[in-house]
Amino acid sequence: MSLDLYNLNLITILMSVLLLLLCYQSVRLLIKESLSKSNKFFLISRLAGILIILVLFIHPIIRIYSDDRQPNAINIYVDNSKSMLNNISVDNLEQILINFKKWGLENDYLINWYSVGDSVEELENINLNLSEEVTNLDKFRNHIIDDSQSSGYFLITDGLNYLGQNQKYNFGKSINVLGVGQESSAAFPLIERARLFSEDNSKLIHFYVKNAVEDDFYFNLYQQESILSSYSIKLDDIKDGYRLGLISVDSLSLISYDNLQIEFESDFEENQRINVINDLNISKPILLISGTPSLNTKYIKSKLMEIGNLEHSYLINNEWSNNLINDLTGYHLVVFDNYPSSDRELDRFQNLIGILDNTGAPFIMALGPNQNYEIIEKISDFFSFRVTDFDSPIENKIKSNAYYQYDFEDFYPVYTSFGVESESVDSRNIYYDDLNLALSYDRGNMFLFYADIANVAYKNREFNSDSFNDFINYIFTNMYYQDSKVRLFVDKNEFYNNEEIKIKISKNSNIDFEKSHILISDGLKNRKWKLDKDRNYLKRRILEPGTYSVQLMEKGETVSNVLNISIRDYLDESKLSGQDVEFLARVARESGGDYINESNYLDRIAGFEKKTSSVNREYKYDSKQFLFLLVASIILLSIDWYYRKKNGLL
Repeated sequence: MSLDLYNLNLITILMSVLLLLLCYQSVRLLIKESLSKSNKFFLISRLAGILIILVLFIHPIIRIYSDDRQPNAINIYVDNSKSMLNNISVDNLEQILINFKKWGLENDYLINWYSVGDSVEELENINLNLSEEVTNLDKFRNHIIDDSQSSGYFLITDGLNYLGQNQKYNFGKSINVLGVGQESSAAFPLIERARLFSEDNSKLIHFYVKNAVEDDFYFNLYQQESILSSYSIKLDDIKDGYRLGLISVDSLSLISYDNLQIEFESDFEENQRINVINDLNISKPILLISGTPSLNTKYIKSKLMEIGNLEHSYLINNEWSNNLINDLTGYHLVVFDNYPSSDRELDRFQNLIGILDNTGAPFIMALGPNQNYEIIEKISDFFSFRVTDFDSPIENKIKSNAYYQYDFEDFYPVYTSFGVESESVDSRNIYYDDLNLALSYDRGNMFLFYADIANVAYKNREFNSDSFNDFINYIFTNMYYQDSKVRLFVDKNEFYNNEEIKIKISKNSNIDFEKSHILISDGLKNRKWKLDKDRNYLKRRILEPGTYSVQLMEKGETVSNVLNISIRDYLDESKLSGQDVEFLARVARESGGDYINESNYLDRIAGFEKKTSSVNREYKYDSKQFLFLLVASIILLSIDWYYRKKNGLL
């Protein structure tokens, strides 16, 4: 309890003391006389009235505190999809929930029950039917984000056939995950895209592997139904949830490189095959010339490899890695990465630019994050831009441009140590907030003054956004194809029939898109997809499982590369079994929770700390709430005055 006197000051104290002394003196004088009962009543009424006024004038506030303890609330979400029946019986699942209920009662937890299927529904009386076709973890995630009442969250699931696989769970709320099912079928590796290309006169197959825990990966290479070779390779480091595989097929001495397939052990009963996209015949070579290697070098190289055949020449100990730089004829695009990086390369650089002007091949100049300012200033003499040095690096974001479909305001900011201006005017130019150039086009060439692109891509991915990666792919692709044949892209060539297929389209082309369409064929029947208005990409679903070819058609002619994609049936929950331990462990790890297996969940939850929350309650009594007592004091003093007036005491 606390007492606050809000109108207590020196003057108030002196006046209050004086008033109390006068009251005390009056009482003493009256006590010396013999008082009747009525006199005593009126004396008391006078004192009461004065005291009421005095108390209200000082304005006391009394606060009384109490510390109430109450159990925390916890939400338990149960996967209600069909695949759960292959991993646990309804009786065993309900027994798990009963054990949780008992644990909650013993540890003062108030439990809220929810089922997760195509939506998140409140679960009454722990009745489950395990009948949903999918586990929508997007809605589960949003339900937790929107919840403000509970202090903890549990998810009970097998982790199969879920929507929301690319979501992040590091949003500040811990999720404990209880995995159901054996760790087998869901943990097998899966190749999601594979392509054949040429680099440094070698023919290579490059592919991305998901769920690859082991470094060694085993697979067979087929051409139609004939096995060509078996491979055991070491996978590269993990990148955005994938691991990279690379093999050379030069030793096979193939006459044709069409119809190649990779066969691997998958999460289904039989081995799976994935088509290898042949980029040899449709891709013109790209030459990447790197000065001092940086983090950007690896990032730019990976993006260029997605577009076409790439050859790479770079400086190491002031020596070139190969002699490709001596002959630029035959290259459709040249990319300068952090080059030139020293004064001694300036003359060679100027000579290379002259050769490209003569051949008509465009180039991209990507400045590196550690590129010397003096070198950049000397390079500017060759072109139409001017460079201004900053006293210290400043944080910059790029301004949106209506030419592009991307919202640049969402891109992670960079630190720039110099500013660039140019006389070149192009609707595709992009500027920083300070109106210096971030990207400039000049005579068909592109200058990228957005130095730290690898770090920006990483930061945007960290916040669950691929928009920056898509933007870099877009500008690189358009520089490569320009007015030539249309190029179609997909992020992978195998999809489930509950997934949207995003087909990206090279925009710089003289093709009449209004009279064009995407043709989808499985060899038996064809379907046509009209292009979206912006012509940059197309999103559709294919529900029937099978293998399809995808191409752009104009007036009955194929005017693009041909994509081969496979559609797998992932809607039949009743055939799925096992537990995706890697995914469930990631949810727990990212959110700061614990992953618990069905086999030991009783021991694990028994060790959970008993938690209760304290609710501090305050009861406030403000004398302003009792101002009606002023009326009582006026009445009491009026009665005293009337009595004294009547008896001639005034």
